[in-house]
Amino acid sequence: VAGRLGGMGERLSFAEVDFTRKQELCGVLNGADLVVHTAGPFQQLEVPEVLDAAIEMGVPYVDVCDEKLLCKAAMTRQAAAKEAGIAAVVSAGIWPGSSAVMAAACVDELNA
Repeated sequence: VAGRLGGMGERLSFAEVDFTRKQELCGVLNGADLVVHTAGPFQQLEVPEVLDAAIEMGVPYVDVCDEKLLCKAAMTRQAAAKEAGIAAVVSAGIWPGSSAVMAAACVDELNA
């Protein structure tokens, strides 16, 4: 991938990390410009470990999460992300991704 991006490829790196270990994540994110979290599956996860590490390290964040519970938990980090001065985009994927989260939000509203 990096080879196809011209000059930007020189600054692009990938890391294999256990995303349930926050300190390991923080080490990998140290000095990063952006984290794009695409490592799934997101199902049955409830703690946004990668987002939490990104907030702690002050690194902008985007994911493609499609798990309702995890998305809801990530959305509770909005104030922390803002305080850290970073953008945090959750569920950036369309299918499945934001479409599933939007449908879940509609169901929640209908059931309220």
